[in-house]
Order: sequence, then structure tokens, then C-alpha cells
Amino acid sequence: MLKEAINLIQSSCTDRGITASAVAQDNYQRIWSRDAVVAGIAGIMADNAKIISSLKDSLITLKNAQSELGIIPSNVKNDIVRSYGGIAGRVDATLWYIIGVSLLILNEKESSDVKFWKESVEQAHKTVSHWEYNGKHLVYTPTSGNWADEYPVRGHTLYDNMLRLWGLWLSSLVFQNDEIIYKFSEVREKIRVNFWPKKDQQESRYIYHPRAFEESIDPKRKFWCSSIGPEGFNNQFDCAGNALMLLSGLATVDQVSALVKYLKELFFDFKHSLVPAFWPPIFPDSHLWYELERNYSYAFKNHPYQFHNGGIWPVWMGLLCLGLSKYGQVDLIQQIHQAYSEHLKQHEYAFHEYIRTDSFVGAGKEQLVYSASGTIFMSLAMQTKAFQKLNFEI
Repeated sequence: MLKEAINLIQSSCTDRGITASAVAQDNYQRIWSRDAVVAGIAGIMADNAKIISSLKDSLITLKNAQSELGIIPSNVKNDIVRSYGGIAGRVDATLWYIIGVSLLILNEKESSDVKFWKESVEQAHKTVSHWEYNGKHLVYTPTSGNWADEYPVRGHTLYDNMLRLWGLWLSSLVFQNDEIIYKFSEVREKIRVNFWPKKDQQESRYIYHPRAFEESIDPKRKFWCSSIGPEGFNNQFDCAGNALMLLSGLATVDQVSALVKYLKELFFDFKHSLVPAFWPPIFPDSHLWYELERNYSYAFKNHPYQFHNGGIWPVWMGLLCLGLSKYGQVDLIQQIHQAYSEHLKQHEYAFHEYIRTDSFVGAGKEQLVYSASGTIFMSLAMQTKAFQKLNFEI
């Protein structure tokens, strides 16, 4: 399945960068910041020269379309048509750009490239700092402000703040900027303390929301919460955010053990060793249903067990496998890899956008580089220390 995934991404490489799919459908022939960078990272991990070269083309396309405010577009069609988000702006587009540029420079080891990218990346970091709004070191994401653009996830999200932490770390390695280094240390502690509340941290100066923090202390907690907002903590499981926490190395042995136990419980319930993007699903009797069923642009897709609402996204499952590999969870990774390998064979390597958790059939768009990237992550996670190419050793 590794070969098929690499071939799909290579077929999506153009002179403008990596498109979201090799198939000419909807807006998937555009250069999307998120999709292109994730695919490029997969190329770096696979040591594929064509994909790495196309990652660089993607980043140049995005750099040329950077707004005067420093915002990186969500996607670019051409020199005239570009999007910085639909109904809401996309926070993670700028974050993935910072990560992509830094990893490219570290991979190419060309000092001349640093000058080419320096101003653009520093402006992007400045823009992200404004998105804290209150100067307290956690980025605030609006509803529809990241990849889960039709799902009610918002606030100080684990996913977006972990992307920011990764980008700050990489930029500190590449650009040696004192402001970036300081910001990295503050963001790291804010995340470490707040997204898994513990009783022995109640006196920490890094606590963001004291009342909600105290209410969310749970000795039986099994994973990091997905977001923090004025109303309190969102304790839903977020695969991408938890994957990034593992990759960062901030997880303790006890936290990893709790997460692994949770995943095994899911596998037992599913009868499949596959991991949903968010869990549990939102149902019509939930207070969030009203918000969920009205948040779409063309057609409602977030029925329970589908799309963002309980669907399995291979890209985040693959990233989770890389994170688990950092903690030696070989057996669990093999389980996930085997289950997804069987799914791909059954679906003739269609690389579906996601997998439904009520029927476990592929759904959404097909031939997506996003899913192919997750496949590469899963495959390489079984190799010793493959995660080191991500340079997330904080």
C-alpha cells in the first residue's frame, strides 16, 4: 500500500505544487496549504525527490499569495483566484505553511533558502500571535476555522495549538529568532498543563481557565481534551490533536498508557482496529446538533458516524501511528496498519476521504493525497525512529 500511496501523490505533483487529488474534481486541483504540506511531509519521510520538489513549488505558490496581513491562503487556484477561507478563515493553513517551510529547509540543508523564506515565515508567526487575541499564548480558532470546517470545534483547540508549537520549534531551529524561542517555551507549557488537567498542577501559573480546569480534573482521563473555551473544556477525543501530542514527546508514560487503553476499547467496540477523527459522534439529541446540522455550504454530510462526525480519516490515523511509534507501541501500530491495509485492498486503493464507522466502508472523495499521506505515515511508523524526520523533539 506504500507504493500505491506514493504513486498517487506523485501523480498529483504539478509545476504549481501538489494538488489535493490527481482527479479533476471540484476544487481539488487547487494548491491547498494543508493538503500540500501534509503530502510534502509524507514525501520527506519517504525520501521521495519528486514529492519534495513539488512541496517546494507548493510553498512558493502559497508564499506568493500570502496576504498583506501575513495570512497564508487556504488554497490557491491561480495568480488571481485564491481563498483565505470560506464562511470562516482557516487558522491551520498558515500553521501548516510554517511547518512545511521549516521542514523543507531542514531537509534540503541549504542555508541560502533561509533568506528566501525568513521574512514570510516571521510575518506568518506574527499573524498567528495576533490570533491569541489576549496575549496568553494559546491561539483561538473560530468555528469552521480549521480542517474540520463543518464541525462544531472551536476555541483554544489542541490541534491548532499543537501545530503552532511544532512550527515554533522548527522555526527556532531554522531561523534562531529569540522571540520565536521565547514564544515556543511559553506555548509548550500552556499546552502541557492545560489540555490534560491534573490535581498536582492546580497552582501552576500556566493554568488558562481556573474554574474549568478544576472541574475537568479526572484521574480516569484517557486522552487530551480537544479544546478550551470560555464555557469550559471540550472533552471529545480528537485524533489529530492527540497524535501531535504524542509526536511532541510531551506525553508522560501514564498518559500514553491511558490513551492506548482507550484505543483498545474502541477497537473492541468497533470490531475494527481503526481510529475515528472525533469521538463520540454528535446525535440529534445533543445540544450541539442544532449547530452541527446548519454548518455546511452545499450539502449536509455530518450524519452520525460520517464525515467529521465520527468518520475515520486515514491522514490523522497515520499521524497517530507515528506518534505511537515514538513510545514503542509496535503491536498497536501493526493492528491499525493491517486493518487499513485490508480496507484499501477491499476498496481497490481508492484512498477515500474517510471511512464510515457504522458500516466501515469508504466514503467522501476518492484518490486524495490527504489519505495517501496517512497511508505513508502508517507504513513508515513501523520502521524504527521514522518519526525523527519530523524534527518534533522538544
